[in-house]
Amino acid sequence: MRIVYGFLLLLTFTSCLKKIDAVETANTNIYDPEYAGDQWFIYDDVFTYTNSNNDQKIRIEFIIPESYAPQIQPTVIEVSVIVNGAAPVIVQAPIASSGNYEGAIELFPTGQTNFCIELGVYVEEEQLTLNSFSECKSL
Repeated sequence: MRIVYGFLLLLTFTSCLKKIDAVETANTNIYDPEYAGDQWFIYDDVFTYTNSNNDQKIRIEFIIPESYAPQIQPTVIEVSVIVNGAAPVIVQAPIASSGNYEGAIELFPTGQTNFCIELGVYVEEEQLTLNSFSECKSL
């Protein structure tokens, strides 16, 4: 009987240790306020173009790789985008057929050629921006 109790006790401690390991790695979700992962987006491109109204625009494109998306993949990830220190703009990045999320922001030219973006995951229910990272590119 002691062997059975000893085995059950050992099994209990082993399963507790597994739970501890899972807790330590739980901070890789971009919606986690204590996110400890790398930059979760790719600053894909910045370029000028002329739209159908013959207006010249600057387009900044970014990608959120599927590997950084939550396991339960939403159809859209909302992102707060700050360009060159301006006011934040909330942009939706819908899921693409590749499984990645693709987003963009368009601006009117101001003469600047360097564009630094700060992207953070936006949680609408709490009006909160989480896990911001910055990166710069030139035209």
